Amino acid sequence: MFGSRLLDTSPGRRSALSDLLGVSGRYTARPAHLRYMDGAGTSESGHGNYVSLAELAAQLKVSVQTIYDLRSKGRGPRGFRVGTQLRFRESEIDAWVQRMELADERRHAGGAS
Repeated sequence: MFGSRLLDTSPGRRSALSDLLGVSGRYTARPAHLRYMDGAGTSESGHGNYVSLAELAAQLKVSVQTIYDLRSKGRGPRGFRVGTQLRFRESEIDAWVQRMELADERRHAGGAS
């Protein structure tokens, strides 16, 4: 009864629907809420990859508390919250590590003179 009124979205019909609606197949291949979920945090808008607080701590082999402490002192990486979860752009992490390396070099160069 209701089956005849439902829209057929099987893979063979998607391209015909795309042509009919004038949209690319890229957007019809997966549901809208999953469109940007194929990479590990990679966005199609060019924002880059994102890392969670736990992932960052694991990469650096430090505790999550260490990252919180550095951030509270203004010496940690810039991040942002998604709800209650803290996220960091990998590009920001790289820039932060470079800043820390430079600061460490200056500290040791100043002490050696």
